[in-house]
Amino acid sequence: MERADFSRSEPLSKGVRCPRTGLHLFRVSLRDNPLTKQWRDLASRALIQNIFYEEEYAISAAIPFGDGVELLVVTEDASPMSRMLGLWPVRVSRHRWGVPLPVLTGWTHPFAALGVPLLDRDHAESVLSVLLRAVNLIPGLPARTFMPNVPEQGPFPELLNALRSKHDLRSCAFNLHERAKLDPQSREKYFESNLSSRTRSKLRQEMRRIERDGRVEFETISEAGAIADAIEDYIQLEGRGWKARVGTAVSCSPTETEFLRGVAKALSNQGRIKIHRLKLDGTTIASSVTYFSASMAWYSKISFDESQAKNSPGSQLVMYATEELLQDPSVMWVDSCAPPGHPLMKKFWSESLSISNRIIDGSGADPFFRPAVELERLRLKTADIWTAYKGLRRARLKNA
Repeated sequence: MERADFSRSEPLSKGVRCPRTGLHLFRVSLRDNPLTKQWRDLASRALIQNIFYEEEYAISAAIPFGDGVELLVVTEDASPMSRMLGLWPVRVSRHRWGVPLPVLTGWTHPFAALGVPLLDRDHAESVLSVLLRAVNLIPGLPARTFMPNVPEQGPFPELLNALRSKHDLRSCAFNLHERAKLDPQSREKYFESNLSSRTRSKLRQEMRRIERDGRVEFETISEAGAIADAIEDYIQLEGRGWKARVGTAVSCSPTETEFLRGVAKALSNQGRIKIHRLKLDGTTIASSVTYFSASMAWYSKISFDESQAKNSPGSQLVMYATEELLQDPSVMWVDSCAPPGHPLMKKFWSESLSISNRIIDGSGADPFFRPAVELERLRLKTADIWTAYKGLRRARLKNA
């Protein structure tokens, strides 16, 4: 695990003014900050919605994942309580590569699939410029920046690349991969266009087998009063499967369980979470969780009853949830949040989102930038070996 050192952080730091833009930059404690109103207002004006960096999600995620995390906050005026124009959760990783070469790292954790800072759409260029050059404004920050889970196409990468060129900031991309997203040119007859007739026939056969076992129901839970019970139902279902056997189920960690409950409660009060379920004779055999922010959605978690695996309950639920999402005109596109090449989501959603991690030379003259790049490449090779080993172990446990 990466070690972080923000022991000197205070709830509200003294801000610094950026001479280039006239904006002000603050370091603010994630767990102890009074900026809820300003934070939520910024999220409503963001260039790119990012549920994982919004206040309702981030404060809950701070329980298991927030050690050492601070907020870099950009404001119009010299008070941190003034109108917020930008926010980026970060931590200083002192030993990411096993050597004392620190890096300013955008906050990421197993339940965060996007690392784009929140930027006021009308001031995005000047705000991102301040965040990228934070090392020149705040003494003691590392010269190099690690920005995880950055899209390769769209307004944010276009702006990022333009600023890197403008300020002559070196950058290197790692872990370039694609994951499924729902972003069709046409929403009419989506499955007819993206699934073969053989696949659709197979899914119908599997559904008929489920129906022979009892009464089948599809449900969408969105009412605030019902979400808490539906989340508990999801946690229990996941806890009976292979994720529990390998120790990655939410129920294996009391703090992660509390986190998921907290997120569900916060978002349900705003009508920004839905839980889809497939039930057989009143018992849930597949369940998924979707988060919403403005015109975007994140199909974040899915689990199913392994005793029904031959009938593909997870696939049946994805089809149901997809059809409902396609019928919602307020949702422009949906991120699957799936690992690269995840077979389930890739099977149903033909569109894709290209993602990478980036190391950026924030000072413009970091003598350790190239060593940091090489160390990251070495770290990834080691991680690939470890991931392959865990994959083999997981496969054995799933089939046990």
